[in-house]
Amino acid sequence: MRKKCFVIMPFSKTSIFRSSKYWDGFFKLLQNILDEIGYDAFRSEDRPHSLTRAILQDLAMTDLVLAILTDRKPNVWYELGIRNSNRHGTIMAIQKGQKLPFDIGDYGVISYNIRNKKGIESFKTKIESYINKLEQNVNDSPVSEFLNTDMQNAVNIALGRLREASQLIITLFNSDKTPNEVLDELRMLQKSWKTNIKGQITIVENRRLVLHETPSFEGLSALDRWIENESSLYPEFEARVGGIRISQMDLHPDRVTVHAFETIKELKWVVIGEGHYQQHDSIPY
Repeated sequence: MRKKCFVIMPFSKTSIFRSSKYWDGFFKLLQNILDEIGYDAFRSEDRPHSLTRAILQDLAMTDLVLAILTDRKPNVWYELGIRNSNRHGTIMAIQKGQKLPFDIGDYGVISYNIRNKKGIESFKTKIESYINKLEQNVNDSPVSEFLNTDMQNAVNIALGRLREASQLIITLFNSDKTPNEVLDELRMLQKSWKTNIKGQITIVENRRLVLHETPSFEGLSALDRWIENESSLYPEFEARVGGIRISQMDLHPDRVTVHAFETIKELKWVVIGEGHYQQHDSIPY
Protein backbone atom coordinates (compact mmCIF):
# COMPACT_ATOMS: atom_id res chain seq x y z
CA MET A 1 0.00 0.00 0.00
CA ARG A 2 1.44 3.35 -1.07
CA LYS A 3 1.97 6.24 1.34
CA LYS A 4 0.08 9.48 0.72
CA CYS A 5 1.08 13.14 0.75
CA PHE A 6 -1.51 15.92 0.91
CA VAL A 7 -0.25 19.01 -0.95
CA ILE A 8 -1.53 22.44 0.09
CA MET A 9 -0.71 24.99 -2.57
CA PRO A 10 -2.11 27.81 -4.72
CA PHE A 11 -4.64 27.09 -7.46
CA SER A 12 -5.19 30.45 -9.13
CA LYS A 13 -2.81 33.10 -10.47
CA THR A 14 -0.47 34.45 -7.82
CA SER A 15 1.85 36.66 -9.93
CA ILE A 16 2.63 37.54 -13.52
CA PHE A 17 4.98 34.56 -13.53
CA ARG A 18 2.66 31.99 -11.96
CA SER A 19 -0.79 31.49 -13.45
CA SER A 20 -3.32 28.77 -12.66
CA LYS A 21 -1.85 26.78 -15.56
CA TYR A 22 1.60 27.13 -13.98
CA TRP A 23 0.33 25.74 -10.67
CA ASP A 24 -1.34 22.79 -12.41
CA GLY A 25 1.99 21.97 -14.01
CA PHE A 26 3.80 22.46 -10.72
CA PHE A 27 1.49 19.98 -9.02
CA LYS A 28 2.17 17.40 -11.75
CA LEU A 29 5.88 17.90 -11.11
CA LEU A 30 5.33 17.29 -7.38
CA GLN A 31 3.36 14.16 -8.18
CA ASN A 32 6.29 12.82 -10.21
CA ILE A 33 8.85 13.71 -7.52
CA LEU A 34 6.83 12.18 -4.69
CA ASP A 35 5.99 9.12 -6.79
CA GLU A 36 9.71 8.38 -7.13
CA ILE A 37 10.11 8.72 -3.36
CA GLY A 38 7.19 6.36 -2.71
CA TYR A 39 4.25 8.70 -2.08
CA ASP A 40 1.00 9.36 -3.92
CA ALA A 41 0.47 13.13 -3.96
CA PHE A 42 -3.02 14.61 -3.94
CA ARG A 43 -4.53 18.04 -3.36
CA SER A 44 -7.97 19.44 -2.61
CA GLU A 45 -10.28 21.00 -5.13
CA ASP A 46 -10.24 24.78 -5.54
CA ARG A 47 -12.81 25.99 -3.00
CA PRO A 48 -11.86 29.57 -2.05
CA HIS A 49 -14.81 30.26 0.23
CA SER A 50 -14.80 27.30 2.57
CA LEU A 51 -12.89 24.32 3.86
CA THR A 52 -14.87 21.13 3.50
CA ARG A 53 -14.88 18.36 6.07
CA ALA A 54 -12.72 16.24 3.76
CA ILE A 55 -9.99 18.92 3.62
CA LEU A 56 -9.99 19.25 7.39
CA GLN A 57 -9.71 15.49 7.73
CA ASP A 58 -6.82 15.36 5.28
CA LEU A 59 -5.00 18.14 7.14
CA ALA A 60 -5.45 16.41 10.49
CA MET A 61 -4.95 12.79 9.50
CA THR A 62 -2.59 12.44 6.53
CA ASP A 63 0.87 11.36 7.68
CA LEU A 64 2.66 13.76 5.32
CA VAL A 65 1.67 17.26 4.17
CA LEU A 66 3.66 19.39 1.73
CA ALA A 67 2.91 23.12 1.95
CA ILE A 68 4.00 25.36 -0.94
CA LEU A 69 4.50 28.85 0.52
CA THR A 70 5.53 30.58 -2.70
CA ASP A 71 3.79 33.94 -3.26
CA ARG A 72 2.18 33.74 0.19
CA LYS A 73 -1.27 32.58 -0.88
CA PRO A 74 -3.68 33.07 2.09
CA ASN A 75 -5.39 29.68 1.79
CA VAL A 76 -2.04 27.91 2.02
CA TRP A 77 -1.05 29.72 5.22
CA TYR A 78 -4.48 29.14 6.74
CA GLU A 79 -4.37 25.42 6.00
CA LEU A 80 -0.77 25.24 7.24
CA GLY A 81 -1.91 26.75 10.54
CA ILE A 82 -4.63 24.11 10.87
CA ARG A 83 -2.10 21.37 10.14
CA ASN A 84 0.47 22.67 12.61
CA SER A 85 -2.14 22.93 15.36
CA ASN A 86 -2.96 19.25 14.94
CA ARG A 87 0.20 17.24 14.34
CA HIS A 88 3.73 16.86 13.05
CA GLY A 89 4.67 15.62 9.58
CA THR A 90 4.72 18.78 7.44
CA ILE A 91 7.24 19.89 4.82
CA MET A 92 7.30 23.56 3.83
CA ALA A 93 8.77 24.74 0.53
CA ILE A 94 9.22 28.15 -1.11
CA GLN A 95 10.64 29.55 -4.34
CA LYS A 96 14.30 30.43 -3.90
CA GLY A 97 14.76 34.14 -3.21
CA GLN A 98 11.42 34.74 -1.53
CA LYS A 99 11.46 35.87 2.11
CA LEU A 100 9.97 33.89 4.96
CA PRO A 101 8.23 35.19 8.07
CA PHE A 102 10.64 35.08 10.99
CA ASP A 103 8.47 32.78 13.12
CA ILE A 104 8.74 29.68 10.93
CA GLY A 105 12.35 29.96 9.81
CA ASP A 106 13.61 27.74 12.63
CA TYR A 107 11.54 24.76 11.51
CA GLY A 108 13.23 24.11 8.19
CA VAL A 109 11.79 25.34 4.93
CA ILE A 110 12.99 23.93 1.62
CA SER A 111 13.94 26.49 -1.03
CA TYR A 112 13.67 25.38 -4.63
CA ASN A 113 14.46 26.54 -8.14
CA ILE A 114 12.96 24.27 -10.80
CA ARG A 115 14.07 26.08 -13.95
CA ASN A 116 16.16 23.12 -15.10
CA LYS A 117 16.70 19.42 -14.51
CA LYS A 118 19.44 20.05 -11.97
CA GLY A 119 17.10 22.24 -9.92
CA ILE A 120 14.35 19.62 -10.03
CA GLU A 121 16.76 16.91 -8.85
CA SER A 122 17.93 19.18 -6.03
CA PHE A 123 14.30 19.79 -4.98
CA LYS A 124 13.63 16.05 -4.94
CA THR A 125 16.76 15.40 -2.86
CA LYS A 126 15.71 18.01 -0.28
CA ILE A 127 12.19 16.59 0.00
CA GLU A 128 13.53 13.05 0.41
CA SER A 129 16.03 14.20 3.04
CA TYR A 130 13.31 15.98 5.02
CA ILE A 131 11.03 12.93 4.88
CA ASN A 132 13.87 10.89 6.37
CA LYS A 133 14.14 13.40 9.22
CA LEU A 134 10.40 13.20 9.86
CA GLU A 135 10.61 9.43 10.10
CA GLN A 136 13.13 9.95 12.92
CA ASN A 137 10.38 11.83 14.80
CA VAL A 138 11.82 15.33 14.35
CA ASN A 139 9.46 18.04 15.68
CA ASP A 140 8.44 20.18 12.71
CA SER A 141 5.44 22.00 14.17
CA PRO A 142 5.97 25.18 16.23
CA VAL A 143 2.32 25.19 17.33
CA SER A 144 2.15 21.60 18.53
CA GLU A 145 5.53 21.98 20.24
CA PHE A 146 4.27 25.00 22.18
CA LEU A 147 0.85 23.57 23.04
CA ASN A 148 2.09 20.00 23.60
CA THR A 149 -0.70 18.59 21.44
CA ASP A 150 0.43 14.96 21.68
CA MET A 151 -2.95 13.94 23.07
CA GLN A 152 -4.83 15.56 20.21
CA ASN A 153 -2.35 13.99 17.83
CA ALA A 154 -3.21 10.56 19.24
CA VAL A 155 -6.90 11.21 18.57
CA ASN A 156 -6.16 12.24 14.99
CA ILE A 157 -3.98 9.18 14.42
CA ALA A 158 -6.67 6.81 15.70
CA LEU A 159 -9.33 8.45 13.53
CA GLY A 160 -6.99 8.53 10.54
CA ARG A 161 -6.10 4.85 10.85
CA LEU A 162 -9.78 3.93 11.15
CA ARG A 163 -10.81 6.12 8.23
CA GLU A 164 -8.12 4.83 5.87
CA ALA A 165 -8.74 1.19 6.75
CA SER A 166 -12.54 1.46 6.50
CA GLN A 167 -12.37 3.17 3.12
CA LEU A 168 -10.03 0.48 1.81
CA ILE A 169 -12.28 -2.30 3.13
CA ILE A 170 -15.38 -0.91 1.42
CA THR A 171 -13.52 -0.26 -1.83
CA LEU A 172 -12.09 -3.77 -1.95
CA PHE A 173 -15.34 -5.41 -0.85
CA ASN A 174 -17.19 -3.66 -3.67
CA SER A 175 -14.58 -4.91 -6.16
CA ASP A 176 -15.45 -8.54 -5.33
CA LYS A 177 -12.32 -9.25 -3.31
CA THR A 178 -12.62 -12.13 -0.87
CA PRO A 179 -12.37 -11.36 2.87
CA ASN A 180 -8.91 -12.96 2.98
CA GLU A 181 -7.76 -10.82 0.07
CA VAL A 182 -9.07 -7.74 1.85
CA LEU A 183 -7.12 -8.71 4.98
CA ASP A 184 -3.94 -9.13 2.93
CA GLU A 185 -4.37 -5.62 1.54
CA LEU A 186 -4.93 -4.28 5.05
CA ARG A 187 -1.72 -5.93 6.23
CA MET A 188 0.13 -4.11 3.47
CA LEU A 189 -1.55 -0.86 4.53
CA GLN A 190 -0.48 -1.41 8.14
CA LYS A 191 3.14 -1.98 7.07
CA SER A 192 3.13 1.22 4.98
CA TRP A 193 2.46 3.48 7.95
CA LYS A 194 5.37 5.25 9.60
CA THR A 195 6.87 3.15 12.36
CA ASN A 196 7.59 6.18 14.57
CA ILE A 197 3.92 7.20 14.71
CA LYS A 198 2.23 5.20 17.44
CA GLY A 199 -0.95 3.93 15.82
CA GLN A 200 -2.40 0.78 14.30
CA ILE A 201 -5.58 -1.02 13.29
CA THR A 202 -7.13 -4.25 14.50
CA ILE A 203 -9.92 -6.21 12.79
CA VAL A 204 -12.26 -8.38 14.85
CA GLU A 205 -14.64 -11.01 13.46
CA ASN A 206 -16.88 -13.13 15.71
CA ARG A 207 -14.95 -11.74 18.69
CA ARG A 208 -11.65 -13.08 17.33
CA LEU A 209 -8.76 -10.94 16.09
CA VAL A 210 -8.31 -11.61 12.38
CA LEU A 211 -5.79 -8.79 11.83
CA HIS A 212 -3.34 -7.13 14.20
CA GLU A 213 -0.02 -5.30 13.98
CA THR A 214 1.49 -8.26 15.84
CA PRO A 215 0.55 -11.32 13.70
CA SER A 216 0.86 -13.74 16.65
CA PHE A 217 -2.15 -12.01 18.24
CA GLU A 218 -4.41 -13.05 15.34
CA GLY A 219 -6.88 -15.71 16.42
CA LEU A 220 -6.95 -14.53 20.03
CA SER A 221 -10.19 -13.54 21.75
CA ALA A 222 -11.12 -9.86 21.52
CA LEU A 223 -12.45 -10.11 25.07
CA ASP A 224 -8.88 -10.57 26.30
CA ARG A 225 -7.72 -7.34 24.64
CA TRP A 226 -8.15 -3.67 25.58
CA ILE A 227 -8.36 -4.29 29.33
CA GLU A 228 -8.99 -1.27 31.55
CA ASN A 229 -9.58 -1.69 35.29
CA GLU A 230 -9.62 -5.46 34.74
CA SER A 231 -12.53 -5.25 32.28
CA SER A 232 -12.48 -5.57 28.48
CA LEU A 233 -13.58 -2.56 26.47
CA TYR A 234 -14.46 -4.71 23.46
CA PRO A 235 -18.15 -5.27 24.34
CA GLU A 236 -18.54 -1.49 24.29
CA PHE A 237 -16.89 -1.26 20.84
CA GLU A 238 -19.24 -3.97 19.57
CA ALA A 239 -22.41 -2.54 21.11
CA ARG A 240 -21.87 1.08 20.09
CA VAL A 241 -21.18 0.18 16.41
CA GLY A 242 -19.00 3.28 16.06
CA GLY A 243 -17.35 5.93 18.19
CA ILE A 244 -14.22 6.95 20.07
CA ARG A 245 -12.90 5.94 23.48
CA ILE A 246 -9.93 7.34 25.44
CA SER A 247 -8.52 4.85 27.91
CA GLN A 248 -5.55 3.85 30.03
CA MET A 249 -4.88 0.15 29.50
CA ASP A 250 -3.87 -1.99 32.47
CA LEU A 251 -0.84 -3.29 30.57
CA HIS A 252 0.30 0.22 29.63
CA PRO A 253 -0.14 2.54 32.63
CA ASP A 254 2.42 4.97 31.17
CA ARG A 255 0.35 5.85 28.12
CA VAL A 256 -3.10 6.91 27.04
CA THR A 257 -4.69 4.95 24.20
CA VAL A 258 -7.29 6.43 21.88
CA HIS A 259 -9.62 3.91 20.23
CA ALA A 260 -11.67 4.91 17.19
CA PHE A 261 -13.97 2.07 16.14
CA GLU A 262 -16.56 1.22 13.52
CA THR A 263 -18.55 -1.87 12.51
CA ILE A 264 -18.48 -2.80 8.81
CA LYS A 265 -21.91 -4.36 8.50
CA GLU A 266 -21.27 -6.03 5.13
CA LEU A 267 -18.48 -8.17 6.62
CA LYS A 268 -19.54 -8.10 10.28
CA TRP A 269 -16.09 -6.78 11.11
CA VAL A 270 -15.28 -4.40 13.93
CA VAL A 271 -12.43 -2.12 12.85
CA ILE A 272 -10.47 -0.48 15.65
CA GLY A 273 -7.95 2.28 15.03
CA GLU A 274 -5.51 3.17 17.79
CA GLY A 275 -3.43 6.22 18.63
CA HIS A 276 -1.06 6.32 21.61
CA TYR A 277 0.05 9.18 23.80
CA GLN A 278 3.11 8.25 25.84
CA GLN A 279 3.11 9.96 29.22
CA HIS A 280 6.29 10.87 31.09
CA ASP A 281 5.07 9.22 34.29
CA SER A 282 2.51 6.61 35.22
CA ILE A 283 -0.11 8.85 36.79
CA PRO A 284 -3.66 8.49 35.43
CA TYR A 285 -4.57 10.93 32.70
